[in-house]
Amino acid sequence: MDTIARLRDIFDTFFEQKFDGFGEATSPAEIEKWDSTAHVGLVLEIERQFDIEFTPSELGRLTSVGAIKDLVDRKRAA
Repeated sequence: MDTIARLRDIFDTFFEQKFDGFGEATSPAEIEKWDSTAHVGLVLEIERQFDIEFTPSELGRLTSVGAIKDLVDRKRAA
């Protein structure tokens, strides 16, 4: 399963809903429940699911699904 598909599953489960049009451009502006508090839990779940860790400086760059995907892919390739 590719990274976007895995992220979609994580988002669907975490936010307990299915997202139409989910893709790299998806951001908190499109997901009402994706606020700063939810972001912390979402990041922890992504780290757990992909068995990776984000550094504090990386957290600020996780502003869209595409940004998350790119960073996850870089960490998994390292």
